[in-house]
Amino acid sequence: MKQEMNNTHTSIPGKRLSAAAVHITTIYTFVLLLKLVYFDSQIGNNGLEMPYVFATLGSLLILTSISLLLRPKAAIGYMKILNILLTFMVFSNVMFYRYFKDLLSIPLLTQLGSVGDVGNSLFELLHYSDLLLAADFILLPILHKAIKRKAIHEESTRSIRWMAVSICAIGIIMGLSSFSLLIKSQPTILQTFYDRVYVAQNIGLLNYHTADIYAFVQQSLEENGALDFQKKQEMLEFFKTKKQMDDSDRQMFGVGKGKNLIVIQLEAFQQFVMNKSVNGKEITPHLNKLADSGIYFNNYYYETAGGGTSDAEFAANVSMFPMKVGAVYIRKPGNYYYSLPIKLKEAGYSTIAMHGYKPGFWNRSVVYKNIGFDEFYSKSNLEENELLGMGISDKDFFGQAAEKLKAQKQPFHAFLITLSSHFPYDNDKSKYSSFDVGEYKDTLLGNYMEAVHYTDEALGHFIEELQRSGMLDDTVLVIYGDHHGIPKDNEEELAGFLGVESLSSMEWQLLQKVPMIIKVPGADSRIENIVGGSVDLMPTVLNILGIDASNQPSLGRDLLNSQEGLVTLRNGSFVTQDMVYSSNENIGYDIETGEELPIVQYNDKKREAERLLDYSDTMIRFDLVDEIKDYLEKERR
Repeated sequence: MKQEMNNTHTSIPGKRLSAAAVHITTIYTFVLLLKLVYFDSQIGNNGLEMPYVFATLGSLLILTSISLLLRPKAAIGYMKILNILLTFMVFSNVMFYRYFKDLLSIPLLTQLGSVGDVGNSLFELLHYSDLLLAADFILLPILHKAIKRKAIHEESTRSIRWMAVSICAIGIIMGLSSFSLLIKSQPTILQTFYDRVYVAQNIGLLNYHTADIYAFVQQSLEENGALDFQKKQEMLEFFKTKKQMDDSDRQMFGVGKGKNLIVIQLEAFQQFVMNKSVNGKEITPHLNKLADSGIYFNNYYYETAGGGTSDAEFAANVSMFPMKVGAVYIRKPGNYYYSLPIKLKEAGYSTIAMHGYKPGFWNRSVVYKNIGFDEFYSKSNLEENELLGMGISDKDFFGQAAEKLKAQKQPFHAFLITLSSHFPYDNDKSKYSSFDVGEYKDTLLGNYMEAVHYTDEALGHFIEELQRSGMLDDTVLVIYGDHHGIPKDNEEELAGFLGVESLSSMEWQLLQKVPMIIKVPGADSRIENIVGGSVDLMPTVLNILGIDASNQPSLGRDLLNSQEGLVTLRNGSFVTQDMVYSSNENIGYDIETGEELPIVQYNDKKREAERLLDYSDTMIRFDLVDEIKDYLEKERR
């Protein structure tokens, strides 16, 4: 009997420990959930966001279910390690967010040299509340001992395994649901990660990092392979020939030499609103006036892809095409790009970029530094006097921009990106009350017209301030739209506004023009009918400023000195002066008649468009810009 009691005594502690492991796992899960909820409270959310909690709990259930399949001591050890790792993950992301208003990602970790030194500011970033992240490291060991002493409940191995499988399945369902809801509301966001904070707010920090790692690995696998030597030589010869063709006598070369350069990228501005009125009032009176007094390119198209606004910035500042999948700003932020601001810095310009939203949006805090902007003013270091929609209102933004530029070292290059006319155009209507859209009230098209009218008005105030300060007379002003404003789903609405029953695929493409105006002090106004696009901005501006671009590996053309234009879209479609080619239909259309053209009439242009896209992709993939620049520099000597 005594021996039997001894056997019972020695067997119970193991079973008690198994029960204790289940209890400790539950406590750790709850503690980790609290830490991840604390993270959510630190990244801009005003209250407890249930989508975040739901998604976070799902990912935690998947991770903690693993502990139920381990031996008791291993299970407790696993949860301790998980706690340390997730605490570090939460802390490092909170610190990074407080400094950059962004989250850590694999592409960013590979470019730590570009994000600046956070170490010196670490103590300034700490909050007393951050101590909560470490409190459990003191309290949980005490709970461990208490639970081990009191746990007497037995669980069979089979029941624990079934519990683990069930918990994991529930976690997977919760996680997939959160991903599904995010993709439904923002279809391309997991391809581009244009707003990492928004992703984490909706699917949780753990799911965010999982998606980020998956995207990075997938993209890395796609980019495996070596550069073909023959193709590289072909590219070098292409740029050499292109520069020889560009060396002819140039119109307007140097008419803006030594002047300041202000480039304004208008959010979601399409050309169709220009010179149009609603109820007898112009939609864009200030933009119309600028077009009448400057050089107006009336056949200018956006060439963006999944990167949206960031693609427009990239094409304009670097004269290369966006990537087919994802965004250059996210996928290749650390490449060397011989950009417009870098070129101007070489000519003695100071450079500044301004935007009224978060610095981490589209990875701008990293990319702007890399492409040559000395300073970047964003929502984090501008006054938030008036907020509208996503960020600082355009009127407030332009007002602050004018003051910053007055103090800027001259000559300067300033790049300003507006925000208030951002989709879905349903911002604070009290700001738009001065513009009556009549029958279009409370429609997407009506909201859009109200939004662009508001931005146009803000732009007018900014130009008036430049005029009052005397700066406008010493500044080359460039204004262009970044991408479309009216989505394809609202095609009928737009057709009705334009007075037609429907729009053919060719007509829809022709409507994808955006404003492009260059105002040069002392230069005559004129209309340029040449077809152009986003990649053509940089070489055109450099010509006006009188800056030699012979070593610039640009894929665009100087629209003031080209015999013909070509707009190449990311999907392989293209537009010339006379025709539109739709890659989706594999059909070319005559613009004048709307009739289909035989392929022999445009096959050469099709191959040229494909070559430009291929060269751009190759340059980005293998980081070739610096090498091509050096080659062109040697060829010039």
